Amino acid sequence: EGDGLRPHFDRVNFTSALHEDVSRILNLPDLGVEHANKVPAGPLLVDMCHLPTLTVIETAPAWQYYLQSPQLTSLARRRQELLQAMGFKVIRVPYHRWKALTSDEEKVDYMRSQLPVDVLPLRPLA
Repeated sequence: EGDGLRPHFDRVNFTSALHEDVSRILNLPDLGVEHANKVPAGPLLVDMCHLPTLTVIETAPAWQYYLQSPQLTSLARRRQELLQAMGFKVIRVPYHRWKALTSDEEKVDYMRSQLPVDVLPLRPLA
């Protein structure tokens, strides 16, 4: 698949190994982001959605990019535009960025930096 993740994943609940790993990180106690997987959105099926805020978290595996390029394919860009036109906030998790993260802690920090504040659960003050 080109994303550096294991080739086998739960195809019933996830669209890719990248999707499965991002969902796993969102479910960790350190992040605890409530989300649904493989959610119908009009004519599309989105990877993950935080329903209360209509925030879609889309993973971008290698096949959504032109070969040896950091540029998304026109189909991937159009998909994002369509979701935004339907009123969703879209967060994209690129495979190459995810692959560079070497620990769950780094992945949690990355997702925390990408997600809108209203998606993140309130954390008790230390």
